Amino acid sequence: MANPMNSSNATLMEIYADAMASGVITDDHREQLHQAIVCNDLTEFEQQALNRIFHSVWRGWLRHGDRS
Repeated sequence: MANPMNSSNATLMEIYADAMASGVITDDHREQLHQAIVCNDLTEFEQQALNRIFHSVWRGWLRHGDRS
């Protein structure tokens, strides 16, 4: 079974959508991504979302920082 994130945390796809809309991975997003990786109990769908986030950062489409 996949790691259930509590309802106050966004799903990986919500993080991806929010980050792509703003162009920024916030510290809160970063912490949630870290927790998802540490738990290492991701579904294939969640792993794909994580890969999309990493690819977007690598390509420069997303940056780490505050929304300004």
